[in-house]
Amino acid sequence: MDEENPEFAIEQEYTLLDYDGHPFGWPKSGYPGQQGPYYCAVGATNVFGRQVMEEAIQRLEKRHKEHIILYDPSGGVDNSRRLTGLHETAHIDQFFWGVAHRGASIRIPRGVAQAGRGYLEDRRPSSNGDPYLVCEALVRTAVLDDWTDFDWTNMPSKP
Repeated sequence: MDEENPEFAIEQEYTLLDYDGHPFGWPKSGYPGQQGPYYCAVGATNVFGRQVMEEAIQRLEKRHKEHIILYDPSGGVDNSRRLTGLHETAHIDQFFWGVAHRGASIRIPRGVAQAGRGYLEDRRPSSNGDPYLVCEALVRTAVLDDWTDFDWTNMPSKP
């Protein structure tokens, strides 16, 4: 592990609304412009390791319950309202992954699947989740496969 350096990107999107409820800065009769070049991707030439990612996804599935607890400061209570299986989410009690599947727990972008290398998107963390706990859970599960010394003392609930 000393030679490995995992990288993380956490994307949280917020829309600021004007006094009339219209997104701030958008033309009143218009739509927002195109998404940037890195929307849902970092570029197929910048990433690799499909087999490694599939093994990581299998480990994520085995630790789904722990992740649900840690991805939400209320121990999964808040996420139970969001992860309903509707509106491009997997149900909180289910885990599955898919290529270009916005309703999956773990989404593999189409370009990543075609290139056979890349990254995954964990779509389960809540927007108010602690990014340090989210990253720790991902590293412990996907990279280290080791939860032996995790301290559940101050967590909102335990698996």
